[in-house]
Amino acid sequence: MYRDAEKGMSEKAKLLWESMLDADMNARYWGHLARRYERREMRIKVFLAATSSVTVAGWVLWKHAPLFWQVLSGISALLAIALPILNYSQRIAIMADLRAKWMHLRVEYDRLWAEWSSAPEAQPDPILRLLKAREIEFSKVEATLPRDPKLIRQCQREVRASRGI
Repeated sequence: MYRDAEKGMSEKAKLLWESMLDADMNARYWGHLARRYERREMRIKVFLAATSSVTVAGWVLWKHAPLFWQVLSGISALLAIALPILNYSQRIAIMADLRAKWMHLRVEYDRLWAEWSSAPEAQPDPILRLLKAREIEFSKVEATLPRDPKLIRQCQREVRASRGI
């Protein structure tokens, strides 16, 4: 993903560099996705509240536009049924938790990169292995969540821009 910045690096340095940037990208990705789902859930809830209120208040108007009110009531009922099935609240919580975990991992990779860059003779192997093991645990949770390749590419561009590469 970030091959130009990796020229001349050892294999360990490349692994650490890529891991650091991937953690940054994943923190951004899960944050963006959590906010997207929060907005969706909020829109649905606002729509349901508005249609419920308007439907009751609009009983007098039903005579003038019965099809409109029937369609609106039908959509409202379907959304009310679908919202618990979609379970956005739980997904948002999981995504926010993943974001926090990836941010923590990014900080750890950044710290390790700074230490290793200032003292290349230091061996980051044990710590790097531990951090990579954490990534594997995250992937178990991520497998149950939606993937958005377009958003991933956007987050990769954000990381490149923030790192000057």
